[in-house]
Amino acid sequence: MLAGTDNAWDPGSELLLMTAARVEHVRRVIGPALSDGKIVVSDRFIGSTIAYQGAGRGMSEEFIRSLHEQVVGPLWPDLTIILDLDVEVGLERSRRRLQSSNTDEGRFETLDLDFHQRIRRSYLDQAARDPERHAVIDAAGTSEETKLKVLEAMRLRLI
Repeated sequence: MLAGTDNAWDPGSELLLMTAARVEHVRRVIGPALSDGKIVVSDRFIGSTIAYQGAGRGMSEEFIRSLHEQVVGPLWPDLTIILDLDVEVGLERSRRRLQSSNTDEGRFETLDLDFHQRIRRSYLDQAARDPERHAVIDAAGTSEETKLKVLEAMRLRLI
């Protein structure tokens, strides 16, 4: 879903595809793990859909939340960690990672800075509206520094 050019899908189609993938991931992986009492870490969930398809693509956040409730159910993260970084720096890091891994998953990286600024703003707005369920981590440092900040946020909020 992340390969190719950005004009592959209509925003509504993209929203439905991302949501369908989440439904299957919850059914096959997340739900059973939670039933077994395990802690689940996921790199994307509903907050990403609100940011990318909502703020980024202009889809209604209310519709996205309603769709999530109807097809995923009442499952929401206990903690969302937002790795905050200047958009241009983040895009450069992502492009280098994709290039070094020879991975064709850079469809979003081809979009303009305004798109990525809207996404960043959405994540920060989500955190401001629900600070108990979000931790905003300054990711400008090294990966090791960022990792330590993430572990500390998890320790404070989940353990």
